[in-house]
Amino acid sequence: FWFWHSFCSLSSLFVSFHSIITSAAVVLGPRVGEHVQMKPGSELQYLTLADWIVRGEPVYFIETNYSKHTMPDSPHGALLEFVKQYQHEDVTLKLYRVGGVTGQTAEVVYEKRLPPADMLEAAYASLYADLSTASPETVTVVFPGSQAEMVDAANDGTVIPLTLDRWPPDREEAAEVLSDLATDDKQVIELIEVAGYQTDPNQAILQAAQALFYHVRQIWHEDQITQTTYITGPVAPDWEDTGYRWEDAIDLDRVAIVDPVTGAGDWARIAYTWRTDSPVQDSFSVFTHIVDAEGNLVAQYDGIPGGGLYPLTVWQPGKPVVDRIAIRLPADLAPGDYAINVGIYSPESGLRLQVTAGSTLAPDYATIGRISVQ
Repeated sequence: FWFWHSFCSLSSLFVSFHSIITSAAVVLGPRVGEHVQMKPGSELQYLTLADWIVRGEPVYFIETNYSKHTMPDSPHGALLEFVKQYQHEDVTLKLYRVGGVTGQTAEVVYEKRLPPADMLEAAYASLYADLSTASPETVTVVFPGSQAEMVDAANDGTVIPLTLDRWPPDREEAAEVLSDLATDDKQVIELIEVAGYQTDPNQAILQAAQALFYHVRQIWHEDQITQTTYITGPVAPDWEDTGYRWEDAIDLDRVAIVDPVTGAGDWARIAYTWRTDSPVQDSFSVFTHIVDAEGNLVAQYDGIPGGGLYPLTVWQPGKPVVDRIAIRLPADLAPGDYAINVGIYSPESGLRLQVTAGSTLAPDYATIGRISVQ
């Protein structure tokens, strides 16, 4: 069964519906399950709204014309989306769906969507073990911001709480906060999300970070905490056209080698702009291999574009997909010139797609440029 809630104005009701499916062909409902009359002056009614949001149930406001009162712009912090108006004789009903909440209601939602502290103990222990090896110059961003003290207790670097005013997180709001950390320097950023699927269900924060920084890795701690590592770099790098194409369908339009000259143990930052003219039905991974003059692999990055956010199956035909990665070079890497090879492959079978266009062709990869290690 499922529930609807509707949160109403002064002269109407806060209604909950559920529909019980008794067989494949028969549906009974909707049935009224719960309703509350809205009280704009109430200091506690926002907690009822927060509870329904936390449970993941659709919530609605209904505004009526029974009295002179009108719907507040953001009742109890609710962000309303107009759905439909119903008219019967002189009675008007306006239906609004709650698309999110702000302010103190959002604060309550974030806290209530976090797992109990005892469920996070093992995850935090695993996170602490990883952060113990981080450089003191590392900047650690923690979301929700209320968890920053937990991370700060075991971190020698800078810990920044990421506090947002809206639930679910808004990508633009997150980008505005994270943009303060954007720099062309190679700053290591650890983005810690506690219960990310619960606190950031649309991955808005990760999308904002991916548009600003260069992705290194993502690891999970006990399926409760995600730790995503980024390196800062130019948001708008110097692009070069490539003209490479795989299987006459997937194009690498542009590439930017941010660090054509680097050093052993340092980072190589690379940005790509991908595009496809037709939908892709299979989720492929992209590899970036740095190889020596004999073709030996010395460093690599493999994964779904966008740090896993942008699988090929969600690419929209004709719309560019920007991907930014950073590869750590071995500390003992010998000085010299190294080629950067890029290819696309199936993670299940390991089979690579064929390169069908480009200036420097190999059967299943493209050499997009070189870096000099000094």
